[in-house]
Amino acid sequence: MLGAVRRWSDAVVVGAATMRAERYNPMKVSEAVAAERVAAGQQVAPRLVIVSASLDLPWSDPAYAESMLPPLIVTVDSAPAEARARVPSTCEVLVAPGERVDPMWLREQLVDRGMERIVCEGGRALLADFARAGVVDEWALTVSGLMPAGTFAPVLARCEDEFVFTRFVRQGGS
Repeated sequence: MLGAVRRWSDAVVVGAATMRAERYNPMKVSEAVAAERVAAGQQVAPRLVIVSASLDLPWSDPAYAESMLPPLIVTVDSAPAEARARVPSTCEVLVAPGERVDPMWLREQLVDRGMERIVCEGGRALLADFARAGVVDEWALTVSGLMPAGTFAPVLARCEDEFVFTRFVRQGGS
């Protein structure tokens, strides 16, 4: 599902904490998918957009140098100059006015650059900021049955009002 959502997105937006924790791979697609995207009027691949006020990021990770499009690093005016100097030349830097990156401003910047299909993969604080700003049109939630005590499989999901109720049962063993 994640692959399908990314396949047709223009931008994949993540916060710095998510980037540090999940260590994203480079944004790449196959030649066939790139051709489909170009035929549909899109860039060859989704663009990785990383929001970070501190610019404390794992710069040696391949995502910064090996993505098909230059990652867009979004920071703020107050980001330290020495931190800005560490941003690799394979990336583009976008500086937001003020102390925080305003989600509405960021959305406008991305749309102005031709990125209209924006996927915000988090983290929690960034997604909450986007939701509060009213720039989230829809969201998807992935739930896994993996637990430290074993694997559980979903057997029931029911929607009622704004709630989704699920039931998982243990797989293999007691």
